[in-house]
Amino acid sequence: MFDIFKWKRFRLFATFGLILTFLISCTTPSPLNLNTQEIKFWTIQLQPQFTNYFNQLITDFETDNPGLSVRWIDIPWSVMEKKIQSAILTKTLPDVVNLNSNFGYLLTETNAWLN
Repeated sequence: MFDIFKWKRFRLFATFGLILTFLISCTTPSPLNLNTQEIKFWTIQLQPQFTNYFNQLITDFETDNPGLSVRWIDIPWSVMEKKIQSAILTKTLPDVVNLNSNFGYLLTETNAWLN
């Protein structure tokens, strides 16, 4: 009687295990990372002279770093300082920025980059 009970229990767990294995194998695996993180890159009036160079550089970077995308924003020289200052105040600074050394120095004197 004890042997029959063991076999019934074994069949029950084996059947449950097979059903569970079947259900798990039928689900589609979720991709590891569909979210692409964006890097904001600001430059001072480099278009159109350097457009091809930076587009190729960005393409190479994105190929070497899957999951990252670069958004290049080229800002006219005349508004760059105001745009940076407003980005500092609103805490919307870009990840990478091209600045002239004089303005960059003024920003470091006031610790404007520490946010």
